Amino acid sequence: MTIAALLRFVDEQTKFPIHIDTIIDWIKDHGLQDEIELCPADLDSAKLLGMFYQYIKHPGVYADPVRVTQIVYAAGLSPELERLVVCKELLHIFDKPEERVQTSTQVDDLISGIILRTFGASKDAVFNDVAGPFLALAVLIPPAARKRFMLAIEGGQLTADEVASFVNLPYPHVSIWLEKTVDELLEYLLTKHKCADLLNC
Repeated sequence: MTIAALLRFVDEQTKFPIHIDTIIDWIKDHGLQDEIELCPADLDSAKLLGMFYQYIKHPGVYADPVRVTQIVYAAGLSPELERLVVCKELLHIFDKPEERVQTSTQVDDLISGIILRTFGASKDAVFNDVAGPFLALAVLIPPAARKRFMLAIEGGQLTADEVASFVNLPYPHVSIWLEKTVDELLEYLLTKHKCADLLNC
């Protein structure tokens, strides 16, 4: 199962906000992970808002191994930003092996790359992290809904601030996501994940 399938699923949603539990349930129902833990932690939110870990749990000698994803996010975020950060980290479940970091040194390189926008050995992971908030927005405000919201704003029925409240996401991110200038980025992300046909919905 790919991120394209998730994007197709959320694009059919008509009730907002799209809840994080809905995304978690979809991921587990499609066999991508067995357990997903959301863990607030004392992170320096000026440098790092969230982290993604995976491990295998062995509950017993004869029990099947349990695949666990742990999402660690900075405690004290606004509910809107917390939703965006958790969704972004959840989407790392779909990353290919070469897009992930495996060692503490690679984690350090990734954090440096994110902060400094430098690209070293972990360039795929850095790109995923930089593009991650936009991909999360594509999940929480999928293409069909984005188009409807943009038309409503253009027609004066809604403002970007009202949309942000409606979808329970930070206004600065939503206002950017609803700009026409983002169309090219959305097309790139959907094409990369082989679901560009959603642009025509």
